[in-house]
Amino acid sequence: MAGSHSRLLTLLTLLALAATSLAGQGSPNPTEMSDRALNSQVVDLVNEGEFLQARPFLQEMQQRLSENGEIDQERLEPIKFFLASSFLQEYQQTDNKDALQKAVASFREYVSTFPRGPRRTLALLNLGDAYTDLGEYDQAITAYTTIYEDRTASGAVRTDIRRMIARTYLRTDQPERGLPYFLEAYERAVLNEEARAEAATWLLQAYLSQGELNEIRPYFRHLTGQRAALFNPQFNVSLIRAGDELFERGNYDFAILFYEIVKEKEDIVAFYESAVERLRSALEFREEGTEEAIQLEQRFREAEANLRAVKEMRDYDADVRWRSARVLLESQRTWEALWSFYNLMLEYPEHEQAEDFLFLAFTQARQVNDSHMLVQLANDYLDRSEYQRFRGQVTLDLATYYQEQDMEDKFFELAVNYLESAEQAQNEVAGQLASLVSIHLLERDRVDEIHERMSRYNRALGELPAAREATQYWSSLALVVAGDYQRGLDSFNDFIDTYGTSSRFSEDAHYRRALSIFGLNRPDEAYEQFVAFVEQFPAGTRRGEAELYMGDIQRGKGQLAEALTHYQLVEENTDRLSFITRAVFAISELHVEKGDNEAAAAVIRAYVDRHGDAAELSEAYLRLGNFAQQLGRVADRFRDNIRGLENTANDPSRYAVDETLINYVRDYPKFVQHYRAAIELIDAMLADSAYRDKIVNDRTAQHQFFQSEAGSKVDPALATKIVRDRDFRRTLAESPQAVLRELRSDYADRLESLQPYSLDSLFARLRANASDPKTVLEMRIAMAQEKMTGEDQLAAFTIDQIKQASPAVMLWRAQSLKSSDPAQASELLEFSMQHHPRSPIIYETLLSKAEIAMERARAEPNTGNWEAALAQFNQVIERFGGRAEDGAPFLAKGEILIQLGREDEALDILSNILRNPQWRGRPHAKAHLQLGLAHYSLGNYGQAHGFFERLMLGFGGFREEVALAYYWDLKTLESMNETESVNQLLAEIRTRSDLEGTEGYRLIKENYAL
Repeated sequence: MAGSHSRLLTLLTLLALAATSLAGQGSPNPTEMSDRALNSQVVDLVNEGEFLQARPFLQEMQQRLSENGEIDQERLEPIKFFLASSFLQEYQQTDNKDALQKAVASFREYVSTFPRGPRRTLALLNLGDAYTDLGEYDQAITAYTTIYEDRTASGAVRTDIRRMIARTYLRTDQPERGLPYFLEAYERAVLNEEARAEAATWLLQAYLSQGELNEIRPYFRHLTGQRAALFNPQFNVSLIRAGDELFERGNYDFAILFYEIVKEKEDIVAFYESAVERLRSALEFREEGTEEAIQLEQRFREAEANLRAVKEMRDYDADVRWRSARVLLESQRTWEALWSFYNLMLEYPEHEQAEDFLFLAFTQARQVNDSHMLVQLANDYLDRSEYQRFRGQVTLDLATYYQEQDMEDKFFELAVNYLESAEQAQNEVAGQLASLVSIHLLERDRVDEIHERMSRYNRALGELPAAREATQYWSSLALVVAGDYQRGLDSFNDFIDTYGTSSRFSEDAHYRRALSIFGLNRPDEAYEQFVAFVEQFPAGTRRGEAELYMGDIQRGKGQLAEALTHYQLVEENTDRLSFITRAVFAISELHVEKGDNEAAAAVIRAYVDRHGDAAELSEAYLRLGNFAQQLGRVADRFRDNIRGLENTANDPSRYAVDETLINYVRDYPKFVQHYRAAIELIDAMLADSAYRDKIVNDRTAQHQFFQSEAGSKVDPALATKIVRDRDFRRTLAESPQAVLRELRSDYADRLESLQPYSLDSLFARLRANASDPKTVLEMRIAMAQEKMTGEDQLAAFTIDQIKQASPAVMLWRAQSLKSSDPAQASELLEFSMQHHPRSPIIYETLLSKAEIAMERARAEPNTGNWEAALAQFNQVIERFGGRAEDGAPFLAKGEILIQLGREDEALDILSNILRNPQWRGRPHAKAHLQLGLAHYSLGNYGQAHGFFERLMLGFGGFREEVALAYYWDLKTLESMNETESVNQLLAEIRTRSDLEGTEGYRLIKENYAL
């Protein structure tokens, strides 16, 4: 449709009709009509604006004028104008582009033929409109500009034409060319805010096209409110496009500014509905045909056209809101993006991108760690069964969040439910969740459960490659961690055969294969595998760990130089401080083995300097203290101990603190006592030469003194000098006063050097340096004092507080509760194992828990209790059989098997104890006793008697075991009807007063006459 005319068109049309010389009557057939009738018909039709209907009559008039020879240009001028107008009207009514082209040609001809014609301005205006509808904007602008540059035109006409020029420039791909007109319009609209707002919209679009964003800023103040220009659909579409372009350029601040200016569709509809109604009402009170009425009619039609246009537009409100939220997202205004996406989802729940809105809101909540919104949005998403595209990612992110927040139950439930819904599981998500679940179980030492679950998931999720890969890896790893090295080796061999080096787990799989061989005690083969691993993954994350194990292997073979080389490569190839620490301590120990304590200490000092507070300071300074003591610098030992304790004693995961603290409170008073006693002895020797000579030269006097209470307190080093050091005794004999005074001064200096490190000073310094809360530190101090004094100190702390302590404190407290509250003691030990699975006293903790179960079975002997105790000791043996230095778990298992009537199994277990030479002494004595009891239960009395007799003869120093052997041997001999042997044994027992007070002696007295 041709561009709608302004007030200019209305006035010019009226003037044209009034000035025409055409008048008269008309008839239907132009060729049969007289000139007067033809003229009258044209006037009537033109007055009615029916240019298309007037065309045949106009053409007839033109034909008649051309037949008269010389053409009357004055009469031809209106005919040419209205003929051109008829083609324009045809296009308006039919949208026929051919008619529009004819209109252009006709108006061009008119302008050319009548350069000063009365309708030239109107012809140029219509020509511009026609060019605009053809999309030939430059031609249209030329036509409009011709009118605008006519200085005879009124100001009102030029204002309307300038507006049309501006609008046409905005249709081009270079709207900035219209800047002079836009600026002029803006400057001339000082008193017209409506016009100024419209001009501001033009300027905004022009400057944006030029990329001159800073030039736009002054005009934004006109782009608010209810100005008609701001509701123009085209302007709002332009704003959206401009925002998109700015977004793509990364200019987020301007992009969101443009999006915020966009009017919502319903607001634009409401604006134009209101405008249509307002103009319709106004028209009812205006006289038809007047200039004001024509202007109102035109504005009414424009408002109707805009209303139709905006109603036909796609509802873009959500799209604009989404674009704004997207800008916030990209510009990292995370909180605003979160709420923008969330509100979008709430307000447009049926939008085609509603799922995206909710997911994006969730991701922002995850990023800012808004726990409330994160959980709410994730569950909102997961509760909508129709939402599937991001279900796996939401599940993974929510599970990860639960894990990070130690919300163990929720994490485990969510992850396991997903993995067990095999038909809905997504490949990568299932793989990652399998890894998270495995890590979760591994951290809690639930290794057997890892293998069982991952093997099951591997079968269920076998069609998902990533899930299959992860579950196979973790089930294999669980076997190795559990110490089932042969099955672990077989499993990792299968994994490597399947994936080679293509899996993200490949490096670790090759490493674990070597580790499994090492665990199978095949050091040479393990070394070869570690070497191959390093060659295959020279820059791998496990390289440093492999070097550590290769160092251990070579050290075990006595290849100390090679071991040192491997240990020194650990720190170069790993960032894991635990392995670096092990390597450093190993290097230090190698120096000790070579007799170089100074070098050993230097290695550890360098380690502390490099790693600072992150280092295992308590262990490092414990070792440094030991080196200092070995070098005779006892005060330096306690100084180093305090350094290690000051930074770590309030941290329950710094396990060496407990050993350091216990050794400190045990050794410090001992050294003070040794030095004081040494000074007292020296003073006595200085004061009494006869006494000195007696102590130095009389062996009997020496022995009596150093075996006495006073003598046993003297520094052992001084006692050794006096008793065994001939050079010292000779020097002392030559210059007794000088030697003794020098010796006394030395001990006085030593005693003085210890004063800054007294126990009171130690505890005060630890309390002063620890940050609040200091509960962990106070419990450690209480344990140390309890061990030192024997007085109950930890009873002042609740069980919940004890659970915050280190494993050593929990173990100590549990052992004190064994008799009074075994259930609570067992709970405390279980808590310790769950939260400190890699504690250095995990074996002792697990063994204590098993011993509590054993005591319960002894107190309430039934099959269930014995089975429960057996399960506990089996767990100890499976995990720490090699660490059982005294064979305690094997002995306990043997006893339990006897109680359960499984004597044959007991015999195997107990016989293995006797085959282990490292367990000579009490373990062998106990094994003899249990073997005797097993054979007694089986009725093998002769074999039982043999074990009891060997125990009585070969292990006389172990009173408790020997007394029980006497008792059970009496029972055995009775069962064999060996009455005389029973009497002889009773006679022997009567001579063993050393056995009084034992359990066995009590049983003998109760059952036999002594």
